[in-house]
Amino acid sequence: MPDAFEEGNLVNISKTITVYISIKPGVTENILLRATCNFKEVTAYQVLFHEFHNVFAWSYEEMLGMDPNIIEHHIDTLLYVPHVR
Repeated sequence: MPDAFEEGNLVNISKTITVYISIKPGVTENILLRATCNFKEVTAYQVLFHEFHNVFAWSYEEMLGMDPNIIEHHIDTLLYVPHVR
């Protein structure tokens, strides 16, 4: 099975467009859609996200009661191994 970033597998990585969907003045909230979406589809997604805006969390502060172990990412490393970037 090829690695996700091997050249033969790049077809699986789609180009996206950023769509602004914020309903709060001065607050940036965006979604990413496939670049192949047409104007009608983009508009439908904007309407959907505006209608159900209260369902989505846009920051960790909006996820009250969420167990941090679910939303925090960490990488276990061996303490004696030097980190490489």
